Amino acid sequence: NIGLWRKEMSSSSTGLAEWENSTFCKILRVTLTAKTDATSSLEADCVHLKDLEADLKQSNAPLLLTSTSLDAAFFERLNIPFSGQESGFGYLVECYRSVTSIQESTKTNARTLPPGCGRSLEDLKKSIVSYSGLILSPTDMLEEKQQQSCLRQACTLLSKSMGSPAGLPVGFLQEVIAEIDEDVLGDVFTPIINSTIVHPSSINLFNCLRPLVCLQNITTVPALARLLAKNPRFNPKDAKNGMDLQNKMLLGPYLALTTNGKDPRFAVAQQRSQAITDTRARISNLQATVAAVLFNMLKSGPATQDIVLDWAANIMRLNIERRKMHFNPNNVSSLGFFVNLGAVMVTLSMPFITSRKDRIPSVNPRFLLGKKNDRIDYSICTRLSATPADLEKLAKSLPVSIKGDKKGGDSKKKKFNMVTEMFFLTMETLQLGYIRSLQSLSRIMREIVQCQESIDLIGGESSSNPMLFGMKMQLNSLSSSMIAMQTHLLDPKLLRKIFALYGFAAKWMLYMTTKDKEGMAILRAVPEYF
Repeated sequence: NIGLWRKEMSSSSTGLAEWENSTFCKILRVTLTAKTDATSSLEADCVHLKDLEADLKQSNAPLLLTSTSLDAAFFERLNIPFSGQESGFGYLVECYRSVTSIQESTKTNARTLPPGCGRSLEDLKKSIVSYSGLILSPTDMLEEKQQQSCLRQACTLLSKSMGSPAGLPVGFLQEVIAEIDEDVLGDVFTPIINSTIVHPSSINLFNCLRPLVCLQNITTVPALARLLAKNPRFNPKDAKNGMDLQNKMLLGPYLALTTNGKDPRFAVAQQRSQAITDTRARISNLQATVAAVLFNMLKSGPATQDIVLDWAANIMRLNIERRKMHFNPNNVSSLGFFVNLGAVMVTLSMPFITSRKDRIPSVNPRFLLGKKNDRIDYSICTRLSATPADLEKLAKSLPVSIKGDKKGGDSKKKKFNMVTEMFFLTMETLQLGYIRSLQSLSRIMREIVQCQESIDLIGGESSSNPMLFGMKMQLNSLSSSMIAMQTHLLDPKLLRKIFALYGFAAKWMLYMTTKDKEGMAILRAVPEYF
């Protein structure tokens, strides 16, 4: 249809008003005349604006849809029921696509078009954006049922890749946000954000991306990223322990997704390779999308950046039991949660780890020394070679801040820079999750060896011993669990990032030793798991 319109536009020699009428009617899919037998196929799909037609006739104005009558046209069209699954918001998105496409064609056909057509298209585009924001806002323009339909379609479009045919056009969301009053921004987008809150039992690796992509697209707008940070479900303050936090926080059920040792494909040699590739791709997409959401939030301003860092620190605080050798698994977040969180954190750390500029001097060692750094409590950590008295003495000798640190709300208190906080939070996350998971993987591998030895002791798989069947079942179960864990933990992409982080940590510790008399003292204060 766009091609036919371009042909008509380029061959038209009529005035601007006639051109506006022809172009606007085709973009908005409306008509000011009743359908007859002579109606063309293009016009047959258009909606007749009876009220606007009557108003124009009553005022003796030309029966033309021009820039001056756009508001009346939009108001009438949006209050006419849409067919199928389309809503007013989806209709306006399609109109936006059409006007954007025609704007591109006018650049090459400018000489054959009436003067002022570019300005007319820009006015139409602004009206489309304005009404897109209006119908999402809590106003009396639409009935509640129609507005809810618009919000649902907005959620659907936001869950698709930006710029794709099934998603929102690039730049459209930013323009719509500019039209919505900041006072009602929460009323419009909080329901959309809340629609991504899911129960752990309803989410899996096959259906988790759509709501996460929705959050990723929303957070590309700084105002909406700040709105997400203020959502009480982003970082619940009423969580009692790590598992409670995992279930209550908005991103918790997504981060908890992991490989399933009961997947029958892992037990079949012919399907195992494809199962590993498919599962790793899904987990990698999950981790990358969550990282993109948090990265957008970190870029939206210092206040939101602090909320994101506190979100990570709150997870560490409520899972401090994971530092113990023995703990109640019902009181801490799951290993799968921590492995995914570690992958997300190390991805967020990549900019300073791989930066061409040396970021190692930006890491402030005082983060390890204070009793409270507002993020991680190191008071129960085992140091390489330092007593509490040594730590207190060292804390007094080091400078309060280094390059990149910022002053906090209290003039006497210094806030650590972003590189310092991200580095230590990521190291802590990997210690509580990824390293623990590797230990669990090693334990399963030892159990497999022991189980196989037990089978050999009773005569091997050809034995008639009644215990053989149970042992083989146990061996198969352990093997499937091992393959599932290896699939999650040993993804080459994730390993490269983790090696890069530990390489950065090693360089930082070497850098500390190059300092004068404080160097070795700082090195002795480093937690042993570094």
